[in-house]
Amino acid sequence: MTSLMPATLPKTNPLPLEFLYRRYGYLSIDIGPAATPNLTIIPLSAQSSYRTVGLVPEDSGEDVKHLNHFISSTLSGQIPNDHCDLSKTSPPEKMFQQSYKQSIHHTVAFSEFPELSEDVLFTFTSTDSNSRMLVVHDPLTILEVARAGTALKLEAQLNYLLLSGSRFTLLYPRTWPLVPPSSNIPAIPFRDAAWEPDQEDFRAYMLRVRTLFHERPHIAAAAFSRGGIASRIAREVLGIEGSLDTFRDAHPDQGSSVIVRGKSLWYHKLHEGEWFYLVGGYEVPTGNGDQKRGMSWWPKVSIWEASNLNVGCWTPLCERWFQKRLQGIKDGTARPYSAPVWSKNLRYEKHSKDFFRNWKNIGRDYLINECSIEKM
Repeated sequence: MTSLMPATLPKTNPLPLEFLYRRYGYLSIDIGPAATPNLTIIPLSAQSSYRTVGLVPEDSGEDVKHLNHFISSTLSGQIPNDHCDLSKTSPPEKMFQQSYKQSIHHTVAFSEFPELSEDVLFTFTSTDSNSRMLVVHDPLTILEVARAGTALKLEAQLNYLLLSGSRFTLLYPRTWPLVPPSSNIPAIPFRDAAWEPDQEDFRAYMLRVRTLFHERPHIAAAAFSRGGIASRIAREVLGIEGSLDTFRDAHPDQGSSVIVRGKSLWYHKLHEGEWFYLVGGYEVPTGNGDQKRGMSWWPKVSIWEASNLNVGCWTPLCERWFQKRLQGIKDGTARPYSAPVWSKNLRYEKHSKDFFRNWKNIGRDYLINECSIEKM
């Protein structure tokens, strides 16, 4: 008989399991046969649970392993029966609560905004007193917000997204005059080829970003709303407490807008140079004529989002990785890397991308077909 996690996890469950339930619903902890042959099955535990989001380095020398039938089936693009609370055949008392589905149906619409993403997006249809509208980039985040019982108010939803490090776009009905790009992008620091970065360089970088956030709060707002590494850097610089105030005070300029119900709404959008400044970028000579290469304390946002660590929110492993990196900088063992080195360093188990992509598709289909949300 399949053994299922209870709807409410006991407090003794480790943080990884709490994350898995919050993100994907209850999971089976059985060690039954895998859907795909020749896969090693391991029990779900505090350590093994990280594998669901690809948290075992490829060079660890271990064989590819999957937790159970749930993981193996999801890697095959299928939603397994009796293993998650979105499965139609799950026990009725374990189903994604009907009240959650009704709430999503009445408050969420799916949208297509090519200016924001090539993927289908999900918009909370109600606005706050300032007529702002919240767009979420990941269907799993919508389900997570509902499962958490988040209040149906934009500020509460914003707060949840900020704490989880998920990506969103806040649309504003008002804007500021467009600033010329040449005066808007901060200058990237230049260092000579013999430069040996140290902790003082890192501190100077953090101070530069803090100053930038205070002088140009729209950059802080863009970083918080991007999720992932950008959001985590912003939290490290400003703290989570002031993040909501950032969105209250920082209107976007007139350079980026979408049409919603016949009206123009604006959003925060940064240039590539501003993103590179945010992650602690430098220009360093390559030694080949006038050519320079970029190096940064943190990976570029585009590199992070293409990595296997990016699963739509800030996971416990992401935080462990971030803290380990900070400690290395303090110890003098970590330094800025070039883009190719960052890409190599962020290669984790390749199956995590398949797992997340397939589960994201499952979440999207569930919202559209089971929660019957309409197109905006």
